[in-house]
Amino acid sequence: MGLKQASCVCCHCGRVMGQKTGPNHVLHLILTLFTCVWGIVWAVLAISSASKPYLCTKCGLPTKKA
Repeated sequence: MGLKQASCVCCHCGRVMGQKTGPNHVLHLILTLFTCVWGIVWAVLAISSASKPYLCTKCGLPTKKA
C-alpha cells in the first residue's frame, strides 16, 4: 500500500500532518499488464481508498485536509 501525506487540521491536536494509505499503483500496473484482468481489482481499490480520511499522525483520529 502506498502512503500519502498532507497538511491537515486535527480537532484535538491542531495543525498536523495527516496520512492515509492507498494502492501501490506501480505494482497494480505490472499485474494488469501480465493478467489483463487485474485492472478491475485495481480500480475498486483506488476508488475505495479515495474515500478514506487522512488520519492525524499524533493521535490517529480522522482530520480535515487543510
